[in-house]
Amino acid sequence: MDINKFFEGITKVVKRFAKEIAEQKFQEKEQKTGRGPKVGAEKAEKGDGKKKGINPDFPKTG
Repeated sequence: MDINKFFEGITKVVKRFAKEIAEQKFQEKEQKTGRGPKVGAEKAEKGDGKKKGINPDFPKTG
């Protein structure tokens, strides 16, 4: 077995392991917060189309 192929194999295993650990941490974080990665983006895309502003015709109470 060539030493380079041996180390390439080790590198692949380590990268796969690191990716799995990162995915597990991400899933745990999602479960703790109860929010997925697209929640904020979906809200921004949907929007209600209304802009909040001051309405000068609205009578003041007071």
